[in-house]
Amino acid sequence: MTLRPAEGDREERLRARLNLNALLPVLSLVEPPPARAVVQFAVDEELAAHLVLDGERARVGRGMHRSPTVTLRFADARALNRFFAGRPSPASLPSVSGWRHPLVLASVARLLGRLRILDPRAACKTPSERAARVRLVLAFITRALAELARAGHHGMRALVDDSPDRVYQWTVAERGIGGFLRVCRGRARAGSDVYIHRRPFVHFVFPTVEAAYRVFTATGSQMDAVARGLVRTEGSPEHARAISRMMQEIDRLLGEA
Repeated sequence: MTLRPAEGDREERLRARLNLNALLPVLSLVEPPPARAVVQFAVDEELAAHLVLDGERARVGRGMHRSPTVTLRFADARALNRFFAGRPSPASLPSVSGWRHPLVLASVARLLGRLRILDPRAACKTPSERAARVRLVLAFITRALAELARAGHHGMRALVDDSPDRVYQWTVAERGIGGFLRVCRGRARAGSDVYIHRRPFVHFVFPTVEAAYRVFTATGSQMDAVARGLVRTEGSPEHARAISRMMQEIDRLLGEA
C-alpha cells in the first residue's frame, strides 16, 4: 500500500527519532576516538541530537546543543535516515558547519562506521566480533522500543499505557550480556545488562552468543528460532508475542529507510 504524503512524513520522522535517540546512543558502548568535540545532528528543533566526545567516552544528548563544534544539518527526515542507513545521495547529504575541524569530522566518520556492525549483512568473523554485535543489537533494540513508546506508537502505547511496573529482559546466558526495557504506567526506560531489582515479566534467554547472533541475523520468525532452540521465552506468552511484533516493526521501519 502506498502511503499518503502525510503518513509517509510521519513514518520518516519516526525513523529519524529511532536513528537519533536509539541508534546514535549505542555509540556510548564503543571505544571513541581520542577527540574532544560536540557534533550536532539536526533536521529541526524537534529532530535533533548531539554527540559529545570528551577524549575518553562518547555520550549522546537529545535536542540541540548550545555550542556544537560541528553541525550536520539535514534537509528533511528522509535525508537523515538515508545518511544513517549508509545510503546517502548527493541531494540528501547534510550541510556542514565546522569545516575548520577536519580531524573531528574524520573521527566522527570512523565512529559512525562502527554502527555498520548492526547491519544484518555485516560479516562478523570472530567470536569477539559476534559478541560485540549481540551486545550492540540488544542495546539498540531496548532503546528503540522505549523510543517507540515516547513517540506515541500505538503498538507500544498499548503495552505501556496502564501497565504496572514490568521488566522485559533479554539475556545471553553464556556471557551475561543483556538488555532490558522497564515500563510502568505510561513510561518506558531502556538499559544495558541485566536488571537485578525485579524479576522479568518476560525474559528472552539465548543460551550462547552464537545462538543470539544467528537470531539477530536471521530472516525467519521468532517461532522458528524457538523451534530451533536458539531462544527460550519465559513469562507471559501474550506479551512476549506483542514485544516481538514491536521488534519486527523496528526492523520494518529502519529497513525501509
